[in-house]
Amino acid sequence: LAMTSAIVVWGCAFGLVLVRGCGGWLMPQLQNTLNNPWVLAVAVGVASSYGWNTDLKIMKLCIIPMVQRVKQLRVFGGVPANFEVFYAVAMLSSFVQISTIQMNAWFLVTAFQTSQQYLSAWVYLFKHSCLSFIACEAWTTLTPATVALCLWPLSVLQLFQPMLWLKDLHFQFKQRPLPQIQLYGVYEEPYEPLYGRVLRRVSSDINLRIFHHEQLFQLATASGLKYTGAFALSYALKEVSDIKDSRCGFQIMTSAGLDVMYVGWELRCLMKLRSLQRNIVTRMFFVVFLKQSLQMNLQITLYNAAKMERMGQWGNTDWSQVVSIFGLWVTTLPELVDATILGVAFLKIRKAVKDKVFQIPDDEIYACPAKSKTNGNFNLKEEYKGSDLKQWYRATRRSFIFMLILVAVSVFMIGYAMAKFVFTMRCKSGLWQFQGGCLDRMPDSYNCSNAKEYE
Repeated sequence: LAMTSAIVVWGCAFGLVLVRGCGGWLMPQLQNTLNNPWVLAVAVGVASSYGWNTDLKIMKLCIIPMVQRVKQLRVFGGVPANFEVFYAVAMLSSFVQISTIQMNAWFLVTAFQTSQQYLSAWVYLFKHSCLSFIACEAWTTLTPATVALCLWPLSVLQLFQPMLWLKDLHFQFKQRPLPQIQLYGVYEEPYEPLYGRVLRRVSSDINLRIFHHEQLFQLATASGLKYTGAFALSYALKEVSDIKDSRCGFQIMTSAGLDVMYVGWELRCLMKLRSLQRNIVTRMFFVVFLKQSLQMNLQITLYNAAKMERMGQWGNTDWSQVVSIFGLWVTTLPELVDATILGVAFLKIRKAVKDKVFQIPDDEIYACPAKSKTNGNFNLKEEYKGSDLKQWYRATRRSFIFMLILVAVSVFMIGYAMAKFVFTMRCKSGLWQFQGGCLDRMPDSYNCSNAKEYE
């Protein structure tokens, strides 16, 4: 289901590119018709309808174990909500995410088609920015079309990156049964994804195993299914919290048989948290950094250049660009909330396990877990030492630091882009830069040959 949803949603996006790009080239008389924003509205409607339907089908099987585990549903990072409010917010988020994918494709073609029209304004803007030391001719080569063609493939990684979590490339479009999700864990065998095989070729010491439900949530990210994505975060965090609060360690083989001990609860917390970090932080890198922050800057820059060419007048297609910019901004907020929740979870786990991590000697035997389903079916070793516990702790800490850096850089870039969008509205020229404020109106004959005269 999640796989076919990703294919349909991105199929609509690729269809927009082909229809507007190739259709306008093959049939110039239909250029204006194909550039009508209603074409975008049709693509958004088709993709959103299919995405919603898939989201509902998946969560019909997941919502009960989610509520059993989480108990209290929450929205916006921690606000308690009943099911109706949770459902409405999740489905609205799915709509915005899916719509943004279509709008990004629409913007790619728009940037390509209008690149030459707004090239003078593009050059003028960058020659009066902090990048003015770069030769003028570079900006006539690095045009809006060139940048758009470089950035959109990066955003398409939102589709292809989750494919690396598949077990193989034999796609099955028929509905497959979802993993059996129980109250006390996911009873399924882990497998080595395509990504794990690549890493194993790099280093034989790497042995990556993931669960099928992790693959499900990665594919849900590919098509923007936030209802399913909410389950990925809240269920896993509550599972980590329960292990920490109950000090529930590994099952140990005793003379009376298997028995759950306190031994190993710190490592279990770190293993579960690291698995969650791998999913969420990877999603943030491809969605927030490569898609939202980079593309929003380009889109706002091109929008401002277009307004300057029109002397600040509102254009026929401006509403679609403004909606697209607003959509990128809105889809960023849930990602920042998830980053905050994940960061707080790490700090709580760190506080709970740090004494054991820092005090245990590297060579001391820490735990000898029995291999059983209730131990989580991670590729458990027969014996864990203090060095193993410290290694897992350092892995979660590195992921936490990487997430902080990723969020800081993305927030700065998105904040600067939104500042350009807001402050430009106050400028008569239609252009604004941080170091100089509102720029003077661009001369009519501005080009690289006379650019120095206007610096």
